[in-house]
Amino acid sequence: MKSLPINMPALMRARVSLGGLMLSVFALGILMPGGVDVRAQKYSANQTNGQVSGQVDLLATVQDRNSGEAAPTGPTPDPSPTPDPSPTPTISSIDDAVRAVSAQTDNASISDTKVSDAGISPSNTTDISDNATTAAPVMMAVSPAADNATAPAVTLSTTSSSAGVSLEKSAAPVFGVADIGIDPAIGEDGGLTATIWRGTSVERAIMLLDSDAVIGSSPALSSLASNVVARRAVRPEGASETDEALMAGRLDWLAAAGRSEDLAIMVDQLPNEAPWLEWKQWLVETQLMSRRDADACRNVMYQVGRTFEPFWHKAKVICTAVHEGDIAGAQFAADILLAMGVDDPAFAGLVSKLLNDTDPGPIDPALIDQLHIVLMEAAHHDIGIDGLDALPTSSAQTAVGLRYLDPDARLVATWRALSHGLIDHERTAKLWRSTRLEADSPRLALARHQSQPSALTRALMWRALDAEKSAGRLPFIAAAMDVDIADGAGRMMAPLYAELAREALEFDEAKTQLARDDGGLAGKLAMMIGVGDMADMPAILASGEASAARDLLDMAQTGRADTTSLATLGKLSLLPLATSGEGTVAMEPGEAMSWLVAASPGAIRAETFLSASPIMLQALDEAAMGGRVAETILLAHRAVGTTSLAEMNPADVARIAAALDAIDQAGPARRFRRDVVAAHLLATAQSRQLDLALVTSAMPDQSPDQASDSNTGFTAATGATSAAAATGTLTGAEVGQDGETGNSNEQGTPATVSGVAPLQQADDNSSL
Repeated sequence: MKSLPINMPALMRARVSLGGLMLSVFALGILMPGGVDVRAQKYSANQTNGQVSGQVDLLATVQDRNSGEAAPTGPTPDPSPTPDPSPTPTISSIDDAVRAVSAQTDNASISDTKVSDAGISPSNTTDISDNATTAAPVMMAVSPAADNATAPAVTLSTTSSSAGVSLEKSAAPVFGVADIGIDPAIGEDGGLTATIWRGTSVERAIMLLDSDAVIGSSPALSSLASNVVARRAVRPEGASETDEALMAGRLDWLAAAGRSEDLAIMVDQLPNEAPWLEWKQWLVETQLMSRRDADACRNVMYQVGRTFEPFWHKAKVICTAVHEGDIAGAQFAADILLAMGVDDPAFAGLVSKLLNDTDPGPIDPALIDQLHIVLMEAAHHDIGIDGLDALPTSSAQTAVGLRYLDPDARLVATWRALSHGLIDHERTAKLWRSTRLEADSPRLALARHQSQPSALTRALMWRALDAEKSAGRLPFIAAAMDVDIADGAGRMMAPLYAELAREALEFDEAKTQLARDDGGLAGKLAMMIGVGDMADMPAILASGEASAARDLLDMAQTGRADTTSLATLGKLSLLPLATSGEGTVAMEPGEAMSWLVAASPGAIRAETFLSASPIMLQALDEAAMGGRVAETILLAHRAVGTTSLAEMNPADVARIAAALDAIDQAGPARRFRRDVVAAHLLATAQSRQLDLALVTSAMPDQSPDQASDSNTGFTAATGATSAAAATGTLTGAEVGQDGETGNSNEQGTPATVSGVAPLQQADDNSSL
């Protein structure tokens, strides 16, 4: 065989593709039916003198450009072979050799090799390609796919017949952005299967996802709706694998819900191209804040080679310093950004602190964004409430894990995560207790919370009561809950205060505290504890109202109701929530008492409720009857919205719960009914006036400095002033049936506690 002149640069370029070619041929020979026999013939056909058995001489199969004669290869050809109409290629480099071999293998044919495991014999062989014959062994060339190219999915289907086996191409499902989602955990059985969108059109799904009330007044419905949006499922009808509108709606929903962890998993599956690049930036920031530097920096290094977008090159500075530990390289990259005209004083100051440990000086809160928070965390720079407010709602869950939040910011970040259902009450209590700050006296904390309730004053109030280790905390718990109920936070705070109340009931003087005010304090605490947890009611609170409150909460779980308990609390209007047949029997007043007597004006009073949209309820019934799971859940969530559950018509509540039952969501339906009953109990507790003037005298005496602070109402932690009436008589709030929103009472005036009108009603659930 004559030697060929070798072009070394071309050889280097072809090395990777040639190696990939040989590996692909070898793998394909193994995977094909009867690959062992075919491979053996191939190796035998390509042996030449001096070669080891099994080796293939690629250059021996192509024509020498000097002689113009083809080198012999394989066994002696048939005397009358089929002529090859293709021209003989000219070889000038290794690249040409590879292309020539690929062209020859495209026209290669299958031999009369018997493939026993596929049941193919020489008498019933099947063509693999249009050009296949039965005169030569199989050689297939597979060229490597281009970077980021998507090859069409092809499957081989085997069809049995008397003539033999047929291998045909068939289309396979294509995975796209519309198929991205969160898979259920192993063993999870929540009734949300992969077919939850069956029967719902993509237009209707997009409309339902466009909601301003992602976090509604019912924690049960809010959680269920977010689970539906995040779940990986079969696409709605009419949606394609690249349906960007559907995916954008789902991402926006989860962002508004603050579900950073689910959102990060889904964004990580999106393509690294428009229109998802902003989400990719958010993902990198989230990964860095979560200390997943390797994942974040891999994405950053991929993007810096493709774009001059300043964000990615700023992130490269952080990755170079934090992940690679290259301080000099990070400083050089930062200097390049400055030379390119990137004007970001906050970034420059924080990079200087990160690399050189120099004070960045005051940072304008208006200039802070999420990437600056990443730098603050990396540079061990305290993050205040202003920095926390710079984070988008989509990072609410991530913010809880930041290590360098200052005390006030940590209290607020924890509350925001709790109010969105992202953490439980147990973790909330641990985070609040671990915050390093000195607790105020309950009197001062209550005055500040009454003056301007907010996430911070709420957390400081709880910290003050947690630090108070005496039965004197009990009346302050009741007064603080009145403020929280009026501010729409009662349902979330009830479990936290229930824990403190149960502990205080074991302290000395607890009975004395409860005996005052004709048992009004005991009734308020009983309803609050009943809402806060599901444990047995403490014996010291086992009064008639406590027992009635427990019966109403049980009604939400079992469907059974007792007319005596309903009448005790004046809640006969909740009868529609009793759904089971056993509950109906339990409600029968008996032979001595008819329903007409029970409905007399002396037994119940007229109540005014807010009704849900009749059209919305009609659509809800239609979706439930059609078995459209996701549509039913999102409609139920929208029908309730942010309406106070204590003001919502119980008949509408029962109708919504029945729709959830119809789609096998009995658990969420029970939790929803319990949310409604809890709202009514909290509204009842808040409406009970409580004079705390006598019991507050049992609190330990304050020092002169503390008394001065109580009168001025100023604290360094908040920088805000509370009302000067902190030492006055404390009374319960006189409001209407606004158990959840509490923005106004029946007269339209702000709710008051202790005679102190709130200066502003903050809405912590809707603004982060």
